Order: sequence, then structure tokens, then C-alpha cells
Amino acid sequence: MNTLADTLAQHNLTTEDIEKAASVRIFAKVAAAENIDLSQLTEPQIDELYAHFEANVLPGILSGNAAEPSTTNHTSEPVAAPKPNEVLPCP
Repeated sequence: MNTLADTLAQHNLTTEDIEKAASVRIFAKVAAAENIDLSQLTEPQIDELYAHFEANVLPGILSGNAAEPSTTNHTSEPVAAPKPNEVLPCP
């Protein structure tokens, strides 16, 4: 019986390749849940958004401590939801 490591090696894949692919799929699902149409963004916008996701959102998801999406800022003042094509600056 082949182990997962054997199967990955047969396809020239590493565990890191699988983890990256999974994080990209999660990123796409989170973007869709936030009404962000990635097909409407430029490559640099997607790269910036993904870097923010990878540094600030994904760790919470993986640890099970992900916060629910919020429409308020840290001072509890209401903020407008982003437009579908709008890329918000990273805090």
C-alpha cells in the first residue's frame, strides 16, 4: 500500500505543494464569501490580497480561531461593505 508521501513523490509533488493548493482554494472561497470577484482584479491586486489573507486570515482559519466577517472596524463604528471590485488596503 502506498503512503501519501509515496503518492506525492510519484507525481513530483511535495507536502508544501498540497498545502499551497489548499490555501489557494480556501482563499478563493473566502473571497467569494466576501463578495470579491477575483476575476475582476488585476494580478497585483490578487497578489496583495492573497498576501494579506496568508498573513492575517489563514492562520486563524487553520487554528480554528477565525473571526466571523465583520462590517465594523476596531472602534465599533459601522463601515461600508466593500464593493465587489474594491480592494481594501491591508491594515
